[in-house]
Amino acid sequence: MRSEISEIVSLTVLFALLYAFMNFQTEVLGRVLIVIQTDMLIAIYSFLLAYIIFGLFRYTKPVKPFALSVAFYLILKVVAYSISKFSAFAIVYPFVYTMDMYFLLFFLGFGVARVELPEFKKVKYIQPVVSAAGLFMMGYFGYVLISSLPVAPEITEKIAIGFLAFLFILAATSLANLSEKPAAKWLRNSRWFLLSFLILAVSYYVVIRPKILDRPGLVNFMEWALVGIFLLKFSSDFRKSTSIEEIEAVEVHRQRLSYRKDEIIQRLEEARRMFLEEGKKSPLIISLSRILFDSGWSEDRIAALISPLISYSDEKIPKISFNWEKNMIVKKNRSRRVKILKKIEEKLQKEGVSIGSESV
Repeated sequence: MRSEISEIVSLTVLFALLYAFMNFQTEVLGRVLIVIQTDMLIAIYSFLLAYIIFGLFRYTKPVKPFALSVAFYLILKVVAYSISKFSAFAIVYPFVYTMDMYFLLFFLGFGVARVELPEFKKVKYIQPVVSAAGLFMMGYFGYVLISSLPVAPEITEKIAIGFLAFLFILAATSLANLSEKPAAKWLRNSRWFLLSFLILAVSYYVVIRPKILDRPGLVNFMEWALVGIFLLKFSSDFRKSTSIEEIEAVEVHRQRLSYRKDEIIQRLEEARRMFLEEGKKSPLIISLSRILFDSGWSEDRIAALISPLISYSDEKIPKISFNWEKNMIVKKNRSRRVKILKKIEEKLQKEGVSIGSESV
């Protein structure tokens, strides 16, 4: 709540300074840089203020991105008008005015993509679809806007296709959260690579390829290099998926000849907490192994018991991800840890051993 209040104060001060600058820019700079009608300034301030306030309440939080979308739309019109009026790019505002509806729909798509639904039972199936729908909207209307630019149509068309593909990749990787199949996991975990590869490919086709068309050998080399990069990434991920990688190094501790019972319980409880809350499995593996060895268990029995714990790894959060996606993956990882620990505890209880808060 305190951070939101500071944001409201900062926003109010910023717009007060902007209003003062508008009224005295001629005296200060000797020229007019920006023209904003007072009612437009109030409208932009109101929508940005609504964006902050809507975030304070659970039932208004899902609609707050739309307030930001409208604010961006109004800011675009103000900036375009100022550029056209006080610079050499007089064509900017007529273009924005002509494509007004497409810009509005693009920003509304931005709002849909940023919607975060309240948590309920089926939200994990609805949220990815809502975000993907907004990204599809942004991709399509962005493509229309870029391809309609009145400059260098042979270049803008390629950039428009690249922009469309960029948003479609984001949408597809968002929809991949609906499934736990290997292909879906690979798709969402490869989001950063796919987007980076797309930017590289578009840059090549827009900037480099036109300059080397008279050298077909170099063109073939560059294009096969792009194919090779993609195949190398795919084959590398496929090999990783067929083998268990132990990322976390298990520290070897010297065995002590005797332990105090309360110390063992305290360390085990801390190891359980670190695994459940932080995903750190090494302390729990070490504690369990030490206790069970001390209880006379064989290496084979211990290995069979803790093998699910050793092979477990958290699902990584994509480098480019939505807030809802981060929360979903964090909750999913914790749920998987709880299930693994529960199975181990159930097996131990059948053997008459407890690793809870009770004595071991």
